[in-house]
Amino acid sequence: MSARGLAMAAVVAVCAACDDGGGGLRPMAAPPAPEEPPVETDVGDVLTGPAAADAGKLAAIALDRRLAPEVRYAALRRLEETAPATAVDVAMALLREDERFLRNNAIAVLVRSEDPRADLIVASLQGDDRRLADAVARAR
Repeated sequence: MSARGLAMAAVVAVCAACDDGGGGLRPMAAPPAPEEPPVETDVGDVLTGPAAADAGKLAAIALDRRLAPEVRYAALRRLEETAPATAVDVAMALLREDERFLRNNAIAVLVRSEDPRADLIVASLQGDDRRLADAVARAR
């Protein structure tokens, strides 16, 4: 269900629960917050657990800012091995990260990629990012 759908369902539930049948309102406790799906938080789980074969889950892990950079990096590397096109999408998103470790590794994924989109992004890099891309390319 979409976020808007969830919000609408919560409003309907709140309104129905507060109606005392006589047009008045009775107090009610706040509805419970929806639970978030469990997220892999261990590098080993990312590489070998159930998420390791699911590109969508790996992408979600790599982009989840609540997780440690090492876990997010492990998901990106696994994507690079198993779903290269998705890895490029995720790497492009990670270029906007403040976390330098993730940005550096996103650049490395893009440099190693054979995807034409990655070539365009790498060609547009400047400064330290460009120097890193050149160093990764030389090491290949």
